[in-house]
Amino acid sequence: MKVFSKLLVVALLMGANGLAGCGQVMTANSAPKADEIALDLPKLADVQLKTGGSKSGQVKGFDATGQKLLIESESVPIAQIETVTFKANDSEGQTNKGPVIRGQPEVWRVQPMSAFKIEGDKAKVKLEARNIEKQSQPDALGTPSRYQLRAIWFDAASPGTMRLKVTGIRD
Repeated sequence: MKVFSKLLVVALLMGANGLAGCGQVMTANSAPKADEIALDLPKLADVQLKTGGSKSGQVKGFDATGQKLLIESESVPIAQIETVTFKANDSEGQTNKGPVIRGQPEVWRVQPMSAFKIEGDKAKVKLEARNIEKQSQPDALGTPSRYQLRAIWFDAASPGTMRLKVTGIRD
């Protein structure tokens, strides 16, 4: 009986050690979840103002705290902006010339606006702040490899909220 109990204890200890090692291997091999989605930012945008005018140029920054959008070298308060529409690059949607659009555009509601950042030719949205309002139909080729920003609306009825129109693309 003593020999059996000793063997049982050794077997349990070895089994527990093996299971602990398996857990560590799985953790080391699993990729961490990204907490942001990167969006390509086209170079040119048309900004429609609520007063009826418009501005064109490159969107260079967004200040959620100051409630301003930086277009070229001009800072425009978001309270004056109706929509920001990005111009598609000439090669988009054409084969052998660049990225191919996948599916229909989606509309993402982002709240708070501070979850949206512009860094160079990319924009970033925190996943926990994104709510998909209009989702594209599933693509037979799978999920897009990346997204491109198409338009921005600032929601006056819900302060601190913005909507982004994005299109899935593949390289």
